[in-house]
Amino acid sequence: MKHPLVSPQRQHGGTILGLVLGLIVGLGIALAVAVSVNKVPVPFLKRGPAAADTPATSTAITPVTPTPSASAGSTANTANWDPNSPLYGRQPAPSTDVAPATASTPPAVAGNPPAPRPAPAPQPGGNDQLGQLALSRAGGTPAAPAAAPPATATAYSYFVQAGAYSASQDAEAQKAKLSFSGIATRVTQREQNGRPVYRVRSGPFDTQQEAEGVKSRLAQLGVDAALVRVQR
Repeated sequence: MKHPLVSPQRQHGGTILGLVLGLIVGLGIALAVAVSVNKVPVPFLKRGPAAADTPATSTAITPVTPTPSASAGSTANTANWDPNSPLYGRQPAPSTDVAPATASTPPAVAGNPPAPRPAPAPQPGGNDQLGQLALSRAGGTPAAPAAAPPATATAYSYFVQAGAYSASQDAEAQKAKLSFSGIATRVTQREQNGRPVYRVRSGPFDTQQEAEGVKSRLAQLGVDAALVRVQR
């Protein structure tokens, strides 16, 4: 029995096809082995935790609370913002301050006028000009300050006589001498037995104690003085 003969070209083509198929099968087997090796843990090898297995750390976000001053400043800037500010140029912009709201006064009931407020009583003997001005504006009349108590009037005046002379030159010399000692005197003239008498006196004094003090000073200076009481 005779076998068919195979041509060299056909045999060569089958060899190449077999090599290509072998390479494809080998690559598939290698790929499968690689995938299986990655899934199976390898002994004696510490693998670090994957980035996906590490739980994500949460970053705490601290809420920012606006301070009262900052919020007030931003509110004030918003309230005072003027859209026409570029038109002013270098001139200062007109003030846009808002007057504070005043406390509303409750309306008076019709038919019942409010009772007038009593004026504060002025302090006796005071010189409070502001209080008097306030009273005058309020419609009240400030009370006059209390009069000072009258000084106790005495019925007599007191003099200290340091000498009596018949010549005015002697009296003036005694007056000058006492003035150097710090005692003020004056010369008075009076007729006595038809002749002029010049008296050197210090005073008048309201009290006898003052006159006695001057008399004591004259006695220390060696001047013989006399206390004279004259009715007012």
